[in-house]
Formats: sequence, C-alpha cells, structure tokens
Amino acid sequence: MKRNPRPLLMLLAILLAFSVGMASLLNYFKFESTVKKLQRDRISLIADEVKRAADRGNSLGAELATNATIQALIERQLKSDALVMLIEIFDENGKTLFSTDTQRKGSDAPSAWTAAAYRLKTAEWSLVEKTSFVTGIVLKNSFDLTLGSVAVRYDRNVLDRSVGDMGWYIGKIGLATAAGTFVLCALALVLLSRMMKADAAMAEQMQGEGDPGPDAPIQREVRLLMQTAAAAKNAIADIERSLLPGARVERQ
Repeated sequence: MKRNPRPLLMLLAILLAFSVGMASLLNYFKFESTVKKLQRDRISLIADEVKRAADRGNSLGAELATNATIQALIERQLKSDALVMLIEIFDENGKTLFSTDTQRKGSDAPSAWTAAAYRLKTAEWSLVEKTSFVTGIVLKNSFDLTLGSVAVRYDRNVLDRSVGDMGWYIGKIGLATAAGTFVLCALALVLLSRMMKADAAMAEQMQGEGDPGPDAPIQREVRLLMQTAAAAKNAIADIERSLLPGARVERQ
C-alpha cells in the first residue's frame, strides 16, 4: 500500500517554521538583554564616579551632606550623557541631599529607590520604572556604615526603540524564511507527486503489455545471464571431479 507523503511534508514544513520562529525569538531576547546590559554598564560608570568623589570627601573627614564638590560633579555628569535624566544622592533615611533637579533637594527619595538600595544589602542596585531605568550604588564609610546612595535615572525609550526596530527586522527575516520553507516544501510535494504518477503509469503500462516476447532486450539479457551461470556451474563440477581420489591427472 502506497503512503501519501503530503502529511509528512506538511509536518516537516511546520517544524521548520517553528524552528525559525523560536530562533528569531531567542535572537530578539538576546539583543534586548545585550543592549540593556551595555546601557546599565555605561550608567554604572557615572554612578561610580560620583561614589568615588563622595569617598574622597569622606576620607578627608567631611560629612556627605557638606561635600561641596558633589553638586558640581553630578551636574557635569548629567550634561555628559544624553541618556541620563536625573542624578541624585540621598542619605540613609531617604532624604535627598544632592540632585540635578534642584527642586528635589531636601525632599524624600522615591520609596522604591530606598527599598532597592537598603533592603537588598548589596552595593549596587537597579530597578525598572514605567518610562525609565534606575541604577545606583550604596555609599559607606570606612567603618562599613551606610551613609546614603547614588541614584542615576536614565531614559528607557532609547532601549525600547532600539529593541522594537530590531524586533521588526528579525520578524521580517523570520517571516521570509518561513514563507520560503513552505514554498520549498510545496515544490517538493509537487515534484514527488509527479514522480509517483509517472511510476504508477509505467507500472500499469508494463502490466498491460503482459509477458515480453523472446526477442525483447530484457529477455536476451536474462538468457545470457542464465548461460553464464550454467557454464560456471559446469566448470565447478569438473574441478570437483578432478579432486576426487583415483581421478586421473593428465600430465603435460
């Protein structure tokens, strides 16, 4: 019984399309993770620079709130990178000591910032907001006591646009590849169907013609093969008889 190859080819096309889709999805998330890490590392350098300035003041015995160099430093850092939206330093109680937005000085830092900075007990912290990301570094004195934290807020739209553009590009490539896969499978199905029809027609023709005549090429080949086999059989029989005990061996 002949099997229909169409379901197998369709299943193959679906599996190939699924593989292409999964590869595109993995590439999308890998690109997003890479861009996000690069931006976070870039912002961490700014936060680390502010931290070093605060540490230098602390080593000289100056209190964090009275360090006159920090305000000028964070304003320069804000202008140096278009991605940065805000730079702040708040103390261990969540009170804003320095900020590039001067109206925020003396106000309370967002509770999510203080929770991320002090609850996790880690040196670096980060969180995701609706339209921005925040990266920070906790400030400590030489006795490992927490003095406050640096917080740098930077624009999220840059990442979203980059990832969106790349996602659209990867999606177009994936759709084109999947469409090409279906087309190739369809062509393979058409060619296979034609080959099967040709084989079936040839078989029906041979069955309708019946037994070929004695002069048919195939019959001549069969007779020649049978004659060769018979000659070989006779030669083997002669050799066996010559090897029997009492057999006369002709001398030359």
